[in-house]
Amino acid sequence: LAGVPEPIVEWMGRRYARRETRLTFDDYTTDSFAPPGGLDQGDAFAVVQYLFYNGGLLKLIRDKADEMGILFMDDSTLVTWASSFRNTHYRLGQLMSDPGGILEWARLHNCTFGLEKFQL
Repeated sequence: LAGVPEPIVEWMGRRYARRETRLTFDDYTTDSFAPPGGLDQGDAFAVVQYLFYNGGLLKLIRDKADEMGILFMDDSTLVTWASSFRNTHYRLGQLMSDPGGILEWARLHNCTFGLEKFQL
């Protein structure tokens, strides 16, 4: 698993197994519930975890000369270019929607994108 020693992988599995949290606001606190995913806010080890988690996004475009990606924690920027606006727009659509593309990766990795933040 990407060269990570098995004891570390097992430790991470135990660390996130059976987690519970509560939400508190004003004078109200929810009952405990299991969060559906994600990392603990402020967890210093999250920096390392995001390197592995987001690394799969970069693998989608690694071998293409006209695409590049930049990742920082839970922010990602994927860029492509072509000879015209129309072709660039088409290529972005392919990068997102084709089998094995970004949206499929997101579904498989319990990831949601803020599509309203996308820019063209």
